[in-house]
Amino acid sequence: MRVLVLCDDTYHAGKTVREGLAPLEEGGLSFVFWEDGRGLTPQGLDPYSLVILSKSDQRTMEDDTPWLTGESLNALEEFVKEGGGLLAVHSGTCYDGNERMERLLGGVFLTHPAQCPVTLTPCEEESPLMEGVPPFPITDEFYVMRLCDRTATVHATLESAHGSQPAVWTKEYGFGRVCCVTPAHNPQSWSAPGFQTLLKNAVQFCTKPVGTALVTGAGRGLGFGLTESLLRRNWQVVAGEYDSTASFLPRLSEEFPQRLWVTPLDVTDPDSIQAAGKYTAGTVGTLDLLISNAGVYGRHEDDRYESGLHPDEMLWDYRVNALGPVLLLEAFAPRMEQSGLRRVCVVSSEAGSIGACWRDNAFGYSMSKAAVNMGTQIWFHCLRPKGYTFRLYHPGYLRTYMLGEKNLAADLEPEEGARLALSYFLSDRQNEDALALYSYDGREYPW
Repeated sequence: MRVLVLCDDTYHAGKTVREGLAPLEEGGLSFVFWEDGRGLTPQGLDPYSLVILSKSDQRTMEDDTPWLTGESLNALEEFVKEGGGLLAVHSGTCYDGNERMERLLGGVFLTHPAQCPVTLTPCEEESPLMEGVPPFPITDEFYVMRLCDRTATVHATLESAHGSQPAVWTKEYGFGRVCCVTPAHNPQSWSAPGFQTLLKNAVQFCTKPVGTALVTGAGRGLGFGLTESLLRRNWQVVAGEYDSTASFLPRLSEEFPQRLWVTPLDVTDPDSIQAAGKYTAGTVGTLDLLISNAGVYGRHEDDRYESGLHPDEMLWDYRVNALGPVLLLEAFAPRMEQSGLRRVCVVSSEAGSIGACWRDNAFGYSMSKAAVNMGTQIWFHCLRPKGYTFRLYHPGYLRTYMLGEKNLAADLEPEEGARLALSYFLSDRQNEDALALYSYDGREYPW
């Protein structure tokens, strides 16, 4: 598992954090350390499942100017909302006055006396976060905290001659999980056996699966990008694979053996869909997120009336792009009934918008996308009263394999397209009771 560590500020050396985390590398964690947090972007966070924040809003020990820009805070918030984990340790809670960071963390540091004897005391013996962590004494800074989030759960307190303060708490933020730990200022605290066990438990809490998703057309292109992004954001994924001989999924299976399940899935074949449904029920059970992504583009520039139309290929477009998602929902919607999310995402295209149509070709593709928009609208009427939410989406012009070979003339790499798509799929909408076709660039397309 890849973990980004932000550390080093005026009063807290990055070296202390590096040495304190070193024992956790034996558990399969791979740490990347940033001592100057500037330049944090959504793309920069793509490879990681967890961020450990152990620095205040200062660039380095030598430079006390702030590092946290609006762009970097946007990136961090989006990362956690989509399922990424955030573990704030000691000075990682020092963001008093930054309202957005206070909401994200759930609490902030206010002040502390000089280092003194303190004891970290679990609140509940049965808390998974405190499993194997007995009360233990250390000499450390006694952080006085302000908890801002009433939904936060306090798992341990810090006791000293100065009183009692929350020392460990957790909360949810979007789909992700946040854990805050107020020690440790010095190397002795980091190396304490009880603290090391606490760190391991906190990492497990922040990175345990946040939900289960199905992605069709997952072998290459946008579907593969969505699958990889979901896995790195701590989702479990059932990946529908059309052609195993051309699939990139094997390398993800090696990296995420406990979170990725690959099943054959041809969305034009009802038997294949039903078999994938049974496989999903037998492996992950309840499904939270369904992403209908499989698509084809049978004809392109030569699909003009002057050169003659190709009804067989037009029907193939229709079977994959229009009937496929409709049949998929028939099979998988019942497997979402027990989910608290019940989110259905359908990858369509601006080519399906009649009001915005500019083409004089691409009959089959455009008509199939208009049809899937209608099919999604009907499913919306069927399932919205049951609490399902929908995302109908145009991903942009992607460098995928829909034309047989990778389309290098397109605008976006699949990885960038997947990041933008996932951001929309996992975000809240102001009006969930109206279906709309939205684009990767924020536009709403007319029907």
